[in-house]
Amino acid sequence: MTGKQSSPFFLPFLTVLLASMSPAAGAGAEEVYASVHVARSSFQDHDISSTTELEYAGAWAGSGAIGVRLTEHFRVEAFASAGKNDLNKIKVPQPEPDPGDPAPVNALQNTGNASIGQLTVINPMLNVYVDSNFDIPVDVYLGGGVGAVILDYSGIPKTTLLNLNATLPMRRPATLPKDDSSFVWNVLLGVNVHATKRLDFDLGYRMLADTDIGSKKAQVEVHELRLGMTWRFFEF
Repeated sequence: MTGKQSSPFFLPFLTVLLASMSPAAGAGAEEVYASVHVARSSFQDHDISSTTELEYAGAWAGSGAIGVRLTEHFRVEAFASAGKNDLNKIKVPQPEPDPGDPAPVNALQNTGNASIGQLTVINPMLNVYVDSNFDIPVDVYLGGGVGAVILDYSGIPKTTLLNLNATLPMRRPATLPKDDSSFVWNVLLGVNVHATKRLDFDLGYRMLADTDIGSKKAQVEVHELRLGMTWRFFEF
């Protein structure tokens, strides 16, 4: 998803938020809250070298946050999430073989329901949100923030990859994925439903990406559909 493609998607939410803000907003709205979420997460396929591409399966992720509402419409929070993604395929596209040569092996992939490895994603963030206020028990929110991501690969059969490299007719090698960390940003939007004076439920979407989003160079591009709850502790 590129910036040009995503802009129209967020504009209706921004329009609703701006329309809901009153000039007198802000007095007596300060509070501390905590939230937890579960998300269906999609880690986008990407290249790790000029010869190797990784393909992932969908996964579940969990997150938690502690935040402070500064005014009626603005809040800031410390956020952290973690999830584990199954690695379905390591693709190593090969040139066409010469006549008489054996057909090249183009990928190491899962068999049946067994993955060939896992990717654990740990993601601390600092987020800022803008909330609507229509004097009804449903609010729209739009947020964004910056942070870091830690990528930890495990369970990958290195001996199989080495054997694969040794038997490729054209000797185009597969590259092993490596643990990594990088700077990332995210965008969040959704709706909050006020169940009680202190308890909210929300349904939302989150996109997490590094600075190469929209290209095969991107090592991090994650899309999440999120369901969560928030508890407001006290006002100050």
